[in-house]
Order: sequence, then C-alpha cells, then structure tokens
Amino acid sequence: MNKPCVVQPGKTLKKALALGVLPLLLFLLPCRAGQAGALADSRVLTLTVADAVLTALQNNPEFLVQKAGPDKSRADADIARAAFDPVVTGGITAGRTRGEPETGGVSGAPYQNDSLEAKAGIQEFFPTGTTVEAAGNKALDWKEDPARVDGDSASWDARVTQALLRGAGFGANLASLRQARLGVDKSLHELRGAAETLVANVENAYWDYVLALRSVDIYQKSLEVAKAQEKETRERVRLGKLAETELAAARAETASGRAGLVSAKKTLEARRLGLLRLLSLENGWGSAVVPAEEPETPAMALDSAESHVRVALEKRADLAQARIGLKQQQMEVVRTKNGLLPRLDLFIGLGGTRYAESFKAGQDTDLDEIATSAGLELELPVGNREARAKHAKAVVSESEAALAIKNLEDLAQVDTRTAFAEAGYAAEEVKAKRALAGARELAFEVEREKVRLGRSTAFQVSQAQRDMLEARLGETEALCAYRKALTALFRLEGSLLERRGIRAW
Repeated sequence: MNKPCVVQPGKTLKKALALGVLPLLLFLLPCRAGQAGALADSRVLTLTVADAVLTALQNNPEFLVQKAGPDKSRADADIARAAFDPVVTGGITAGRTRGEPETGGVSGAPYQNDSLEAKAGIQEFFPTGTTVEAAGNKALDWKEDPARVDGDSASWDARVTQALLRGAGFGANLASLRQARLGVDKSLHELRGAAETLVANVENAYWDYVLALRSVDIYQKSLEVAKAQEKETRERVRLGKLAETELAAARAETASGRAGLVSAKKTLEARRLGLLRLLSLENGWGSAVVPAEEPETPAMALDSAESHVRVALEKRADLAQARIGLKQQQMEVVRTKNGLLPRLDLFIGLGGTRYAESFKAGQDTDLDEIATSAGLELELPVGNREARAKHAKAVVSESEAALAIKNLEDLAQVDTRTAFAEAGYAAEEVKAKRALAGARELAFEVEREKVRLGRSTAFQVSQAQRDMLEARLGETEALCAYRKALTALFRLEGSLLERRGIRAW
C-alpha cells in the first residue's frame, strides 16, 4: 500500500478544485516528500473535503481492488489476441536400432543403425479464416559400416487452408477479440462508478462528521448556559425572588444537557471512525480529525432538471457499461450464427522430399520428389444441436441487454429528477432553518431578560433554550443535508468526478 499523505491546498488550489479546472489523476496520486506531514504519523488531521477524497482514492483497499479490474481485462484481451499469434515448433530426435538378419534359418552378422532427425515448423491462423502451415525435417541414418551413410533424407511441406463457410470472415473470427477489448472499456467505466461511489461516501462521511462535531459544540455551549442558568436560579431562590420549585427545572435542564452531550460525543466517535475507515490510514485510528471546511451553502446555481437528465444519459457509468454489454452480445450473435454453418474448407498443399544413399567416399545416388495436392474438406454435424442452442441463447441475451439499457435509462431519469428535486428542497430548507434558528435565539434572549425582570420562569427559559438548541442543530443538519444532496445529484448524473476536478483516465 502506498504511504498515505495529506494535501492542504491554499486558497488558489481550493478555488480551482471548486471550479473543477484542476485535473487530478485518479490512478497517479504520488505522495511527495515535501507535503505537509504524513497522516499515519500525525495525531491531529486537518482535512478539507479535497484532502479526504484524495487520501481515500489513494489508500482505500476496496477501491484499490477495483483498480485491478482494467488490468485483468487487458490481460483477457491479450489472451484473445493470442489466437492469431504464429506458433513455431521444432525438435531433434536421436535413435539407435540393433538387429540380426536371418536367411534360410541361418543368422547373419548383427547390425546397428544410428539415426538423427531434426524437425521445424510454423503455423499461423489469420482473421480471414485462413490457416497457413509450413514444416520440414532432415534425417540421417548411419549403418554399422562407418564408411556408409544410408538414408540421408530431407522433406518439406506447406499447406494453406481457407474456411469457406463456418469460421470464414472477420466478423466471426474477431468477435472474441473485439468482445475482450470492449471488456477493457467496460471495466474502466466500472472503475469510474466505483470512484464516484467512494468520493460520494467520503464527502457524506465528512459532512456527517462536521455535523457531529458541531452538535457536540452546541451541546457543550448549551450545557454551559444551563449551568449558568441553574446558578442564577439558585441565587434568586436564596434571595427569595423565585420559588424553590423553579430550581428543579433548572437542574433538570442541566442534567438534560449533560445527557445530550454524552450522546453527541458518542455519535462523533462513530462518525470519526467511519471517516477514517474510508481514508484507510495506516496507524491512523487514534488520530483526531479537524475539518478545515464548514458546511456553508455553495455559491452555485443548479441547471434545469432536463439539463441534468441529459448529462446522466450521457455520462452515467452503469449506462455506459450496459451499452458496451449490448455491443458484446451483438458480436456474440454474429459469432454463434457463423457456428450454424457446416464446415467447408479449401486446402492447397505443396511438399518435397530428397533422399540420398551415399558412401562417405564415392558416388551418391539422389532422388528428388515434389508433391502437390488440393481439395475440399466437409464437416456437417447431424442436427447441429449445440450450435443452434448457443445462437438462440445469444439472441435472447442480446434482447435482454437492450431491455437493460432501456431500464437503466428510465432509472437515470427517476434518480436524477428525484435528486434534483431533493437538492432544491434541501436549499429551501436551509433558508427556513436558518430563519428559525435566528428567531429561536432571539426568543431565548427575550425569556432570559424576562426572567431577570421576574416576568418569566426558569422552566420557560429552559424551554426556550431547548428550542434554540434544536433550531441550531436543525440549521446545521440542513446545511450538511444540502451538501450531501448536491453530491448525490452529481453522482447520479455521472458528473461527480469532473465537478471535483478528478480525471479517471
């Protein structure tokens, strides 16, 4: 695993990332020695959203497994291409034969033959359905008599076979290779989808952690206010300005604040661990995370729903994969349709043999032969059941692939339009919750002033404080929900990586 690193962009880099004009290589994320600190060695991590995303893309083990997909697909394409690679053969054989001739029941002198044979050949299959073969051998046969070489021979032959029906043409023979190459593109889109999911998960985890951190801060401040209110109420009771019963409400509010703070801290720890799991930092589980960004409303306006739908139909990774799958199935139909044909091959052969009987000293007797041949070879499976079944299955799979595309297009419509509407509602909710928080805060200050003047009670102040707390949390929740809604919209339309300045390939 690469050493994790933190990137802390300045204002210029942050602005570039926000505008999506800084291409960041998804597959090449080096950790430079000059960067500000290694996350694995730090106890306090100050992270922007961009820091968290880049670190996750570099270190998340689940995503690193996904990154191996295109390499495996390229290997499959090389395997398919190997069908058209030439094959060279060769060999050397040495042998010895011993015997004793017998004539009329009388054994003759024993004899011994030593032989040596060398062979070589080459064969190559071409996408046209043509097979070219050439081979040759050279053999020497020594008699027991060291002065005699008997059976010095050499031969060669060449053959060209052309498929005329089954196995003929580029369409059938290149189908597997083309399918494998499309598989590479398909795996790249699959990786793109995995990257979008990881980026969305990291951003959501980041804002969930910000919300949990803000909740702890709000509960902490609320507890401090409750303690101060309890102290003030106790003093007023001592001076006789308030009844003893008012102290119980103040104490209850303090206890409620403590319980809320404990619950908020529990949630914060769970969110911290969730974010660190996505970042997958070596020895980083004990690190404190300090967000460097606040969930403010982004200064951007959404396009129309139709514009986002057009982007989704063009860019969504699952749609791209389905369209490639349809092309693969169409090629499978072509390949299996060719398999329905009988095999009829035309072949032309040419060969030669040279045989020489000679003594190491004396005259040689040579014999040369040239042979030619041509013909047709027919293979007709009775019923051809397997080929017909494979073709029928390919046709059905092609129809299924086309229907899958239509289904995914409808899903893209629903997902994108729903996410667009939810982003709009989230933006409106931010405005409403912000106004409510302002009103609740003003109401709380009014109740505090009224209780000082003796025109309100500690219970009413506690109620106003609780309302203010809920309103503040509601505003933060609305802001984080809006940021997450935008992330969901951009992921579902397939533009999240581009909008974050990340280039997949």
